[in-house]
Amino acid sequence: MEGKTVYKIRFPVTNNIGELLVDDIRYVQYLKKGAQLLAESERGLELVEFLGPSEEHCPSNPVAVFIRRATYYDVKKYQRYRNIAKKIFKELSQYAVEYGLNLRPLDCYIPLDNQKIYFFYTAPKRVDFRQFIRDMSRRYRKRIEMRQVGVRDAVQMKG
Repeated sequence: MEGKTVYKIRFPVTNNIGELLVDDIRYVQYLKKGAQLLAESERGLELVEFLGPSEEHCPSNPVAVFIRRATYYDVKKYQRYRNIAKKIFKELSQYAVEYGLNLRPLDCYIPLDNQKIYFFYTAPKRVDFRQFIRDMSRRYRKRIEMRQVGVRDAVQMKG
């Protein structure tokens, strides 16, 4: 891991702060706080906000890996997917009521690689949404991931 540097980033939608592993400092040395980068995380290819250097020199498991600085087209693609996600969010929220699911929808997110749809929600107890997932996956032809979020994280998501 020599020569690799760690920076702090903010993820979209959840507003979580994580570590970004960068192979070569030349890629990010002139970036200012708030710059947008492309990073590969567990959710796929994401547009993240650069926050600056991390106090940790190299964590054992960084949250994301630097791909490149975001281009104009990356930002436009992100905005297009956010608009699509808003429409899907309304539909998924209505379907959740129709299926009788006891949950409070928070947000919907589509990463830049367009492989999955993430549906964030809060619920007082476990929710069985297997049939809901099957039907929605067929409808949108994508993998749907339901992410239950705690109350504190829900407040953080909403800002």
